[in-house]
Parts: sequence; structure tokens; C-alpha cells
Amino acid sequence: TLFHALFGVSVIILLILSKICLKLLVMLKCFTKMHGAGNDFIIVEPQFFGLSNYRSKENTFSAEENQIMAPIIKETCRQKFGIGADGVLIVSSLGAGQFKMTVFNSDSSFGLMCGNGLRCVAAYLFDKKGTGNNFVVSTDSGDKAVSVEQRNPKLFWVSTFLGYPNNFKEH
Repeated sequence: TLFHALFGVSVIILLILSKICLKLLVMLKCFTKMHGAGNDFIIVEPQFFGLSNYRSKENTFSAEENQIMAPIIKETCRQKFGIGADGVLIVSSLGAGQFKMTVFNSDSSFGLMCGNGLRCVAAYLFDKKGTGNNFVVSTDSGDKAVSVEQRNPKLFWVSTFLGYPNNFKEH
């Protein structure tokens, strides 16, 4: 049908645009790549995807925004052909020095929380946004208090309490 043909063309266009965006991303260096305990992440702000930087705590990305971001996330996370990462962490401003972390896995699926990702985002905010040593990062699984200590220009020690496990079963 015409709908399926147009949908197929739009997916192809999105894939081509994602490859172009990836090349521009690498050339412009408008991302940060960090790792925590063996997990590596690409940290970007929403403007990277052409989206508004401001978010409310409850505001997740819309279906339309996810459709824009998905092919770009998949391409950038590809280990041998993209930048390579376990996921993309989007840091949004909540205003007044408050920030939210949104987690996307390498397959572009949404994640509620990532402990190693939170540590990377905390170091990023400390280094790039001047948050100070102790602050709160909002996540989709609640607010997380973090404490950052810079050990040298590229080494950060981040501590946080992630909460207690739920649905825990002993075997």
C-alpha cells in the first residue's frame, strides 16, 4: 500500500540521516564518551537530536522524539561502525542547576536507571556544568543524591545510594 511504501521510505531517510548525524557528531565532537566499571556511554544533551534541552522531572521523551532518536542511538552505539557504547545517556536541564538523566540502551530501548551511567553523568555534570561536589540527579526511577570527588583531571570518584533491591528472591 501507499502507507507502507511511504513508511519504508521514511525509515530509509532516517537511517541515512542518522549516518550523516553520526559523521557530524564525530567531526563536531558534541558528545562525551565515558566509562564506569567497564560500561561505556555516550553522553549528550537533547539539542544533539534537535530537541529542546529543558525537561520537567516527569517529562520523558515523546514517541515522535523517540522515533527521531532511535536510529541515531543505534548507529552511534555500534561497536565497529559507530562510536561504540553500551548506551546513550541524555542529560536534560530541569532549570536552576537541576538535571535529569535519561537512559537508552544500545538497541535504543529505554532504561529506567543505570548505576554506572549515573556515576558517569555525575562526573560529567561536575566537570562540564560546575555542579559542585554534592547534588541530585533525577532519573526515571527517582532522584539520586551523588557525591563527586575529582582525583585527577580525568578521574572522578562518585558515590551514591541507588536504593534497595525490590522483587528480591532467595534461592
